[in-house]
Amino acid sequence: MRTAGVVALENRLLSSAKNTPLTAYLELTYRCPFNCVHCYCKNTSSPKDELSASEWKNLLVRLKRAGCLWITFTGGEAVSRRDFEEIYRTAKELGFLVTVFTTGYPISKAHLDLFRSLPPYTMEISVYGAAPRAYESVTRVPGSFKRAMSNIRALKAQGLNISIKMPCMTANYREFGRVKAWAEKNFGSLRENIYNFSYDCNIYPRLDGDTSPCKYRLYPEQRREMLAQDRDARAEHECAVKSDVVPVGGRKTALYRCNSWRSQLFINPRGRMKFCMFTEKFSRQAGKASLLPAFRAMGRQVARASTCTDSPCGTCHLRGICYSCPAAALLEMGHQETPVPYFCVLAHEAAGGGVPQ
Repeated sequence: MRTAGVVALENRLLSSAKNTPLTAYLELTYRCPFNCVHCYCKNTSSPKDELSASEWKNLLVRLKRAGCLWITFTGGEAVSRRDFEEIYRTAKELGFLVTVFTTGYPISKAHLDLFRSLPPYTMEISVYGAAPRAYESVTRVPGSFKRAMSNIRALKAQGLNISIKMPCMTANYREFGRVKAWAEKNFGSLRENIYNFSYDCNIYPRLDGDTSPCKYRLYPEQRREMLAQDRDARAEHECAVKSDVVPVGGRKTALYRCNSWRSQLFINPRGRMKFCMFTEKFSRQAGKASLLPAFRAMGRQVARASTCTDSPCGTCHLRGICYSCPAAALLEMGHQETPVPYFCVLAHEAAGGGVPQ
């Protein structure tokens, strides 16, 4: 279980080793057996573009040398790769703390045997609804709810550390309370100081520029309806909003205000090392040399990046609670400093200021 103590330890480690890639998200593939309406990476890679198992294993060795502790296998659907077991075993043998992002849908007996013999640090499983209709309105695969739930039960029976996460959108947000209650009943709750449920309402365009997922975004009244289903989620949301509305600090011309890139990286299926999942700006091919100098060089580029327009985002006092960022703006608006109207609405609503003019 991910108790409060475990989470606190993780945070201390992540804050004490700056400019070291403590966490690496390895996007093994963008392919997936689902056809989810909100997916940001659909139709952006094919098997012939993906790194081979031997190339991923080589990268794991080099990540270890660079000081990496946590590995997250993600996608797409990482476990759908036929050589997933080979890559996963290498990560475990190297001593990484391994997290697997999955829907549970493609889990086979071979996967169950693998995770029984070599348990992951945690498995984060996306659940889209508490009943077939809502769940499959997201996945667009008939029968996917029954199969995924059966596989989740099989994983739980093995005593694995499972965390449930729910992507929330217009197709399923009314299921939020039921999914959270089910997750807490089966995997632990905040009242027990166990962090095994999370949700995400943020929907972004696809990496190829397709904005069709954005029509599934929740607007303020729908978010309020969703949060009304659970008092803990509502209290957490209100606390976050109140604590994060602060004057913009740091270098006034700094373009990127997040600090996650100081201790984490992403590597996409083609082997591009990135500081953010949504952009290849400043990215570089992982290659065969030491990863640490390349990671730090990328970080210096991010740190030096400055604003070059008089965009209102640069001085907005709501920036601390705004879900937009330069990478998201570039993806949706075509320029990294252009405000994204949807996120402006959410930030002003959260701060109690109504809809921005």
